[in-house]
Amino acid sequence: MLETILAMLAPVYVEQDSRMEITAVRSYVQEQYSKRQWKCIDELWQRESSWASSRMPWLAENASSGAYGIVQALPARKMRSHGDDYKTNPMTQVKWGMDYITERYGSPCDALAFHDRKGWY
Repeated sequence: MLETILAMLAPVYVEQDSRMEITAVRSYVQEQYSKRQWKCIDELWQRESSWASSRMPWLAENASSGAYGIVQALPARKMRSHGDDYKTNPMTQVKWGMDYITERYGSPCDALAFHDRKGWY
């Protein structure tokens, strides 16, 4: 009987844990940027992986390209430079993504402007 009840409740706990985890990750990223830059990176990653609304955006995979995770890295293994847990750890993904954006575009708003022009970043 107890096993049946726990099995019925398990999806609720998984959903709550996932929401708390992505909320913590989003808060971490927000703390790293000014309000303006935060809005840009939030919009960029929402477009890429639905990170604000998806249950587990760190598992998002583009079926046609193979791009993976919150940041939609292509190939996904590029994120390994920030941790071997890149496929399952949202913090590893966003830290890699923030470094990638800084190195390639200079800022989240510059990355978003590029995305607006090209449809990818």
